[in-house]
Amino acid sequence: MDLGNVKRVDTAAIQLLLAAKKQNRMFVSGISEDLQVRLQQLGFTGSLSE
Repeated sequence: MDLGNVKRVDTAAIQLLLAAKKQNRMFVSGISEDLQVRLQQLGFTGSLSE
């Protein structure tokens, strides 16, 4: 999933993305800087694309 153009996301969407990534059901690429900042603000230290 390419998240390069994502500017806003809610915590429910983040939970779904993290769950799918954890189960190796999704590959995430192109995380926008805005989204990465939001993840850090919410306390997520890792990246969805790792």
